[in-house]
Amino acid sequence: MDDQHENWIHERKKVSALFEITPKCNFKCVHCYVGSDRTSSPMLSYEEIIKIIDILYDNGILFLTFSGGDPFTRKDFKDIYLYAKKKGFLVEVLTNGTLITSEWIDIFREYPPLLIDISIYGTSNEEYEKLTGVKNGYDLFIRGISLLQAAKIRFALKGILMNENYRQLKRMEEISSAYSSENFRYSYELVVDRQCTNAPRTYEVDPLEGVITEIKYGVNASMLKKRGKELLEGIDEDNYRDGMLYRCTIGDLAVHINYLGEMGPCVECGERGNILKDDFNDICARFEKFKEEKAPSGYKCSGCRYKAFCTSCPQARRREYGNEAIVKARDCIVAELKYLYYVNNLSIEELKDYYKKNYRR
Repeated sequence: MDDQHENWIHERKKVSALFEITPKCNFKCVHCYVGSDRTSSPMLSYEEIIKIIDILYDNGILFLTFSGGDPFTRKDFKDIYLYAKKKGFLVEVLTNGTLITSEWIDIFREYPPLLIDISIYGTSNEEYEKLTGVKNGYDLFIRGISLLQAAKIRFALKGILMNENYRQLKRMEEISSAYSSENFRYSYELVVDRQCTNAPRTYEVDPLEGVITEIKYGVNASMLKKRGKELLEGIDEDNYRDGMLYRCTIGDLAVHINYLGEMGPCVECGERGNILKDDFNDICARFEKFKEEKAPSGYKCSGCRYKAFCTSCPQARRREYGNEAIVKARDCIVAELKYLYYVNNLSIEELKDYYKKNYRR
């Protein structure tokens, strides 16, 4: 599979699609990037979704991930899921896990998903209510993953860390280990919603607290430690794209289709074509320019020593600020703090002093 992955990259072959089949969700998460579209946006019909699945199949897509909103809120999701499975796709589902029932377990047993990817928002009903608006959300979450565990259906948990729950990261990892054999993942970087109201940002973890929590309890820490060691040894895999605006894999292997049928290279990209009206390959051809786009003069990220620890996205910046080259200060701070710990070997106490002196005034 590794060799095949290299071939796909070399050929720039699209093999994966993330398909938002609905903006609807049974949760009302405070950080949700769908925002008010959860209640106001139109939705693709069943027939349109099937047509899109056929288009993806005809163009060689192998991995198909259904997301939302939450896919399980669609009454026809069973038919959509089974159609994709019988078509031959390797299917993943992104969900909050609370709508998984014994009926779904029977379906998964006969037609197993490649993976069910489930978000975890806390470790109690109180935390869930604060962040999702559902009083018994944690109980429903545990019920869902218990059903999957008992049936030996492959699933993984992903933590969404915010100022209400980041102190529970260790406990979230423990829950993941107790129920799933897959690696636990998490993120504490929130994005503005589709309406660019910036409301999710009010729940962001303080940069220092996020980095320290990651150092102490996060499974990401081993990967970051390895990256720091490589930099000390002169290995910098990110350096080959220095001087370019995009250092990610935008447009390489994946496409993203939103709940309006608009296709782009990733979730954040605003430049799209309508997959129901435009030719698949013509839409993909529009994305090739991103890989060749040079960074503008004075671009803050060019030559930055912290870039190996940076997750700043040009398309997210374009959506938020109207300009890909405007870099959010928070992203720079997080990358710098990680560099200081994993490369310069500052202690946690030294990190705190550095942050207080330079950023907390």
